[in-house]
Amino acid sequence: MEVEPIEINVTLSKDQKQKIHNAFINFRDIRMILSRKKNIRGLDTLIIPSKLFKKLDNKSDKMEFLLKYSLYNTLPLSCKIKVLKNIVNISSNL
Repeated sequence: MEVEPIEINVTLSKDQKQKIHNAFINFRDIRMILSRKKNIRGLDTLIIPSKLFKKLDNKSDKMEFLLKYSLYNTLPLSCKIKVLKNIVNISSNL
């Protein structure tokens, strides 16, 4: 199965960016809950390979998903590079 990158344009708070950064650095999973009205369609872009992304809930105005950075080392090199560049970009705005 090919690993496809998923791009989500969102608005992230400084705290959310820090949590994503820490989860990636420590190869931990992180659960995110974003409001469709407030967070979706923002200027921050998350690039998440399909293998690391799992939607948990898709109710009304909230989207809940799991970023599985614990599986980062199992990705193909091209995906690892895209994710790493994305995390660096997110972290530079802290």
